[in-house]
Amino acid sequence: MAVKTAGSERDLNSLRFLARITKSLFEAPEPNAMLQRLVETLADVAFDQVSALRFDRRDVHRVAVAGDDSIALEPQVQAEIVASAQERRAVALDSLTHSWITAPLFLHDAPYAVIVCAGSAGAFASTDLELFEELGQSASLALAYADSYAREQRLAQTLQKATLPTRLAVVSGASLSVVYRPAAIGVQVGGDWYDSYDLEDNRVLLTIGDVTGHGLQASIVMGKLRHAINVVAMYEHDPVRILDTAERIVLRRYPDSVATAFIAILDAAAGTITYANAGHPYPIVRLPDGSLRELRADGLPIGLRSLAPSAESVTEPLGGADLLAFYTDGLTEAQRDPIAGEERLHRALQTQTALCVSNVAEFLEDFCLQGPSPDDIAIMCLNFKHYRRWTFDSSDGHSARRARHELVDELSSCVTPDSDVKGAEIIFGELAANAAKHAAGRVDVALEWSDDAPVLHFIDRGGGCAMIAPPHPSELTEHGRGFWLLHRLGGQINIDVLPGFGCQISVGLPVVRRRM
Repeated sequence: MAVKTAGSERDLNSLRFLARITKSLFEAPEPNAMLQRLVETLADVAFDQVSALRFDRRDVHRVAVAGDDSIALEPQVQAEIVASAQERRAVALDSLTHSWITAPLFLHDAPYAVIVCAGSAGAFASTDLELFEELGQSASLALAYADSYAREQRLAQTLQKATLPTRLAVVSGASLSVVYRPAAIGVQVGGDWYDSYDLEDNRVLLTIGDVTGHGLQASIVMGKLRHAINVVAMYEHDPVRILDTAERIVLRRYPDSVATAFIAILDAAAGTITYANAGHPYPIVRLPDGSLRELRADGLPIGLRSLAPSAESVTEPLGGADLLAFYTDGLTEAQRDPIAGEERLHRALQTQTALCVSNVAEFLEDFCLQGPSPDDIAIMCLNFKHYRRWTFDSSDGHSARRARHELVDELSSCVTPDSDVKGAEIIFGELAANAAKHAAGRVDVALEWSDDAPVLHFIDRGGGCAMIAPPHPSELTEHGRGFWLLHRLGGQINIDVLPGFGCQISVGLPVVRRRM
């Protein structure tokens, strides 16, 4: 990168060069990303090829490259480059075809990598070495920062895993799904939690909450509070008294802490749910007709409950519910419009998709959030619908075929002899092919029995629905072939486009359940 100017103009160009490179260095979140960003930026500036060689004990490996990938680094030149980098020296070399200039990088005072830039023969002057030595120093500082940040994130994730439950109690008659998403800014730990905890007599304690604040302190208080609630619930059956006792325990250690929480005891034998609230958003129940109702109970947050008399716990039957969703307010307030956020959450819970996906909590997260969230988010859902479900990537042909074979086996075991199981298999294949072609990513499949006739639900996350009816029913155009085939083989077809999430196609299968 010889700059063919003199004096102050050359110095100014050098400063601009360093400023542009340094800016790119500190934008990368971890070491490998930083190296890739650096080589790409350098290649854009002036070089035919830029690569990063990473030291691994006595060996070196190329871990990033940009520019002309066909340019080869001759063994003798590479050996000299490696030796000089280990001695903390930038070096400019010439080979038969190219000229090379390097910048060594160090992490914690040990050789980490060397940046190697290739230009046309005779491209580099000796004065360019000073610039590349400065580049190596700046890159080493950025590398230390990226390594520290990555280590901090690993520690934060480990801490968050330690404060959230490692095992969740199984809820009889329901599938349980959970999500925790830290705030998009700051240290990736927070004060939101969910928990499902086994009690005696076939009862399960369900809790969700949000400690005020973010970061390490909120996470520590959250862990203490969650454990306190679980321990108290082993001896106390009244949710209000559980909240009051847990508050007294936590405030003795953290007197300024404030948290919202909702706790419920689900009694599978009695078919009831008993709950109490400490300033938390109401959980939502979806009923079989698609309507929603809230588990309404009031009470002040933990840390403030002594300011007013406690309300009584509420007990009610839970039989007949399709879904039960607990969440923290980060889910509905991510876009700074709580009313719109609640409306979107309600729309998500009222979709057929919410019943069909294998992980309802992840579906609510994906459907409701349109980007990063400024707050922590916790979601816990119970799905009481007993559908047969499959999940695979739309590009994973092996998993799709396995799911198709399992569907055929299940249908063959329970349908009448005159049922068209082969037609049902073709329908599955057409839906899988449509997803593979038009919607990259995960696919959920659910088999729902409605009376004696099953419906197959196919849900993608790419919004890639291409099952469009042809203009003329007899016209077999490529664009309308899939819809035409589904219509001929199956029953009613419903297509729901889910904005910001994907598409659901539901097709009645040409089989009838055998009477036992």
